[in-house]
Amino acid sequence: MKKIKTVTATSPNIGEMLKAYIKNNRINQAPLSRLLGISISSLLRYQKTANMQIKTLWKLSNALKYNFFMDIALLLPKEYGNNTNLFEEKDKKIHELEDKIKILETEKAILLQINKQKA
Repeated sequence: MKKIKTVTATSPNIGEMLKAYIKNNRINQAPLSRLLGISISSLLRYQKTANMQIKTLWKLSNALKYNFFMDIALLLPKEYGNNTNLFEEKDKKIHELEDKIKILETEKAILLQINKQKA
């Protein structure tokens, strides 16, 4: 039987993350609370709450057009897996550019050789 390792890492304080985002981006809380369909006191309570339901965080992310989930994910160790490659498009572009560099270096070498022979 495989032994499961106990996790002791402290979870991120979602309320602090929300509070910092609102402050750093100078978000007016009255329109935000109206957009969310909640009272300002509820919005203030969210900012003091360490844990939050996913559906609440989802609503906040959509209302603010900001991905709090990515911020949380980036707090996890890099060796943790996931089902998607967030950098797949960039990795493909890098590979294409590396191939292009090889071609250009080869062309450069040929042109330099031709120049030497003409001189």
